[in-house]
Amino acid sequence: MTTPDKVPLIYGTIYGDRLICGPTSVSNGKLSITEPIPVSTIDALKTREKRGKVIVADIESLNGNRFVPGFADRCRISGNDIWLIETVHTVDDVFDAFIGNADKMIVPFHTMKSEKAFAEILNISEDCIPLITCRDGKTMSRRTPEIIGAVRNLTDIGYRSIMVADTDGNVPDGIWDILNNGICEITAYSPLRRSDAVTNADRVALDLFPFTSTSYLQGRSQNPLPSMQPDPRSYHRSWRSPVPPPIPSLRCWTSISSRTLHF
Repeated sequence: MTTPDKVPLIYGTIYGDRLICGPTSVSNGKLSITEPIPVSTIDALKTREKRGKVIVADIESLNGNRFVPGFADRCRISGNDIWLIETVHTVDDVFDAFIGNADKMIVPFHTMKSEKAFAEILNISEDCIPLITCRDGKTMSRRTPEIIGAVRNLTDIGYRSIMVADTDGNVPDGIWDILNNGICEITAYSPLRRSDAVTNADRVALDLFPFTSTSYLQGRSQNPLPSMQPDPRSYHRSWRSPVPPPIPSLRCWTSISSRTLHF
């Protein structure tokens, strides 16, 4: 079996003129970076034999349920292609993102006003990847709640690469097995659960930094999610060097009663 392509994923925001990321906490309806680190100082994103790629989720966009054009303009990671996750509602939002620094745009399936818009997006650029966000084993789209159905609708439009995010770890292994059986190229993201069914995807997105709080994410556990990565301090060449003050928590655009992280 082919080894999946592993792509680091970070949650970022712009602080001053710098792209900041770090361990992410979700608590009381707020998503924030608890230990802000300038991306430019992270060795793991620099010491590569060839050009890399990084999936960057814009915290301000996710929290505000809106497209933030300024983020795409200033989102740069030297030596890496940027695969940008932004909340978008219209085709114009996608077009504006490509005016910025995004090499690929990851477009949430459930925030677009209609599935027909995805056909228009494909006409703009083949560098758009639909993102199907799942909760309780279903997509977050009221139009198409079944995961396999949503994927097939998108492949019928012409998409050959799709990202599936299992935000609460409730997508059954059987669904992953179907997804990984050649429907299209699948990028899997499952921050709360790892299994062979998940990691058998063509590409796996892995959090560069672990979540520092998961009681909100899981809604049933007060124990931190074990990191699938080394201690985050090992990513920073000068952990004790001055870094910006904590980023103010931003209001999460999910319902307070929800217990999962949403894109």
